[in-house]
Amino acid sequence: MSSAKELDVDFLLPAKRFLSWLIDVIGQEGWRARRDSLVSDIRAVESGVLIDRLPVEPRLFVRPKEGVINWYMYLVDVLGVEVFSDDPFESHRIYPVFAAIGEQFDKLVKVEGIERVLERLVSLRENHPDNELFELLVAAHYLRNGYEVAFVKEDAGVKTPDMRVCRGGVEFFVECKRLGRITKYSEEENGAWNSIWSKLSLVALGYGVSHWLDFTFRVPLSSLDEDYVVEVCRAIYVEDKDFFEDESLVVKVVKVDVERLNRHFSLNRVRVNSPQIHELIFSGIDSNEKRSTAIVPTGISRLGSVGTVLNIFIDGVATCVGAQWRCIAPESLEKRSRHFKSVIGRASEQIPAGRIGVVHAFYETAEGADVEIRRREKLIEAFSGFTASGLIATFIHGVHVYPGVEGFEWAETVQHFTIDPSVPDVLFNHHLLLGFVGDKSTKDDTHWEQDLRLKSE
Repeated sequence: MSSAKELDVDFLLPAKRFLSWLIDVIGQEGWRARRDSLVSDIRAVESGVLIDRLPVEPRLFVRPKEGVINWYMYLVDVLGVEVFSDDPFESHRIYPVFAAIGEQFDKLVKVEGIERVLERLVSLRENHPDNELFELLVAAHYLRNGYEVAFVKEDAGVKTPDMRVCRGGVEFFVECKRLGRITKYSEEENGAWNSIWSKLSLVALGYGVSHWLDFTFRVPLSSLDEDYVVEVCRAIYVEDKDFFEDESLVVKVVKVDVERLNRHFSLNRVRVNSPQIHELIFSGIDSNEKRSTAIVPTGISRLGSVGTVLNIFIDGVATCVGAQWRCIAPESLEKRSRHFKSVIGRASEQIPAGRIGVVHAFYETAEGADVEIRRREKLIEAFSGFTASGLIATFIHGVHVYPGVEGFEWAETVQHFTIDPSVPDVLFNHHLLLGFVGDKSTKDDTHWEQDLRLKSE
């Protein structure tokens, strides 16, 4: 197992290099049309952001469901060019991926079959760019480690792996599996929270005091009546309490440091839905926590040149509320910490009979340290007796992004399950997909355990 967190890497140039490659695949006119269409969609949404007594967040543009690759490309396109245009919680996810691929551009461009992967990546019919991006990440990873790489052409009705790699006369096949950003259960749980927050935020703003609420749910959110949660908080406000607890939830009220908030706004405008806003409201940034905000600004500025989008900043805060929440119900923890044995099993079936193979799986550690600790325990148990014909190693790459006020970090933990403990070091000098040549990694540690240690200090 290898892990790395703080990487001092200039990702701008390699990310732009990969972007230029994708634009070449689409064509300049094709990209211009896609870009203009996306900007038009963003502008149409952002035109509804006005100064009134309602929170600004629900009226912001959110990641589109269609044309996701256009969204990714646009975020990289404006990087370093339109300095006021950004969506930090989205762009920080994609920068290191584009950069890690772009760093190996000179080698990737020569890889057999690369054009098929790129065509699928930019296709608007597919609309699952994370899958192809992961294949390119893995190919770049093997190139970085001195392998020759070729993508295997799909054959209808025949199971085929994603790529064939060779080094030192040894050839094997590689299959890539990109897991969703979150599990289906997590998606449903987040939806239940958003439904609660859409009502609760308006009640909380009516309290008239800037504050944030810390929730610990002891039962699945799906079993809670959202109106009950709202009424619990309403009672807290009426009775002027700062704590409530029953068998279903715990709520704490924390006042926002308004003096500090106003002092910052006296000198700065701040982007809505940004790490800076979280730092001001919650007095700290913690990407392992699930957070929501609702801000009624005193003024709004659209910064940058004419036509710029994703550029809405607030001049000050009339009132603001936030919420930080987690669910510790056993059912929730169990379903959010699912392991990937079945996925790996299906992936191993793509390896040709009689040949050796390696499987790489990628997921985002978006559920917090407690869930990741449980998931690792499950993985160790699930793979303790796992065998698949020809499979010599499975590498599970868990990635987390840490947005910050002045930039961001990313972390990657690689868990490996192999036929022999020496296999990872035999295969790779550089173990991280999102690492670059010269990266530094730590063995026998995980980034979520590092986060827990930092939090306890």
